[in-house]
Amino acid sequence: MPLSRARILTFYLLGLFLDLINTYIASVASPIIGKALAASVAEVAWISTAYVLGLTLAIPASTWLAQRLGLKSLLIGSLVLFGVATGLTAVATDIGTLLGLRFMQGAGGGLFIPAGQALVYAQYRREERSQLATLILAVGLIAPALSPMIGGFIVSTLSWHWVFLCTLPPTVIAIGLGLWWLPKDSERASNVAFDFKGFAMGVPALALMLLGLTDFSEGKFAVGFSQVVAAIGFAALYLWHYRRSDHPLLDLSLLEDRLLRFGVLVYHAITGLFIGINILAMLYLQEVLGISPTKAGSLMLPWTVGAGIGIFLNGKLYKRVGPSPLLAVGAILQAIGFFLLSRSTEQSDMLLLGTIYGLMGLGGSICTSTAQSGAFMNIPIQRLNQASALWGVNRQVAFCSGVTVTSVTFSLLTNLVEPAAAYRISFLIAALSVVIPIYMSLRIRRLSV
Repeated sequence: MPLSRARILTFYLLGLFLDLINTYIASVASPIIGKALAASVAEVAWISTAYVLGLTLAIPASTWLAQRLGLKSLLIGSLVLFGVATGLTAVATDIGTLLGLRFMQGAGGGLFIPAGQALVYAQYRREERSQLATLILAVGLIAPALSPMIGGFIVSTLSWHWVFLCTLPPTVIAIGLGLWWLPKDSERASNVAFDFKGFAMGVPALALMLLGLTDFSEGKFAVGFSQVVAAIGFAALYLWHYRRSDHPLLDLSLLEDRLLRFGVLVYHAITGLFIGINILAMLYLQEVLGISPTKAGSLMLPWTVGAGIGIFLNGKLYKRVGPSPLLAVGAILQAIGFFLLSRSTEQSDMLLLGTIYGLMGLGGSICTSTAQSGAFMNIPIQRLNQASALWGVNRQVAFCSGVTVTSVTFSLLTNLVEPAAAYRISFLIAALSVVIPIYMSLRIRRLSV
């Protein structure tokens, strides 16, 4: 690997790791932060939501800013914003200030991720991009797996302030590496005007959709429904504007690429679904099977091992067999895990439960890495910024929609059967939904990869 390309990749992976750590690590400290700042349960829940919201809403603006400022300037600026917000979050004295700073943190990450991803993918030829996706997914696997452990250790030995401060030194290092390693920006800035109309329509659509899906998942159906309806209205306005704009905020024409469109749908059918099922599963394991929180959380270890194997297998097989068979096999493995989870009882031992989670990790990872490997394969270099922004927005919406679908399904079932049965039926429905990704795998014929 050329030295300059290796440096750009290292810089991006460090920034990606910092973003993912901050997405998950604060959840461990949230109860303690709530007590320290005298916050309500609803306000504490916003510690994670504010970060995700800031990240998602900043993504659409990243493409224009990259054209206007240059990729290096945007990447360094986003890390500075992230670092300043991180430092101030650690010394926040009230929950309102902390939530605002978490939003700023997320915005820094939202500007960094798509711009950095576009820069990295531009360094690789089409046939090399599936291997690049494997490295990115490996970091995406390690960070969420380490976050609870790191957060728990910090909260137990230091204080909640260090949950945020611990990422400040590596952020400073990343800024230094970016200044040193990244290629200089072109002196010619883009004169394309910012799509203010698209921003005024698209951002409310995203915000209301995320908030509505979150409220739905928490059982606030009336509020959630009104927000989703409003989001659909703003989305319709954006589509009307998009068809008349020469330089739209988000270029939806990129979805004409079959592999990118395929990847977008996989995130909803596989990745988002697992996130929702895992939230239900953690409650089921503790409330129905009587497993301690520590043991329930430890099941993410076999999931991580399975996911790592899935990423490895995808890296070896993607070019040989293409996306279709990999998606089918991965979806079936995840569905088997869901089915076995629906059959688990109080007599199920940790070995069986670990095997179930290993299967879900293996299957889900094969599908996700297959989607990521092909998503940017056919995208021209000059359109990578837009494709990365579209991919990032879809990822966040998929995560929220998965949680919403599973939570609403469970809530409706509790009106008909006992909670234990509602959990098991929810897992069974998730297993049966395997027909959707299998149908998708049949629709996408073997492509030249």
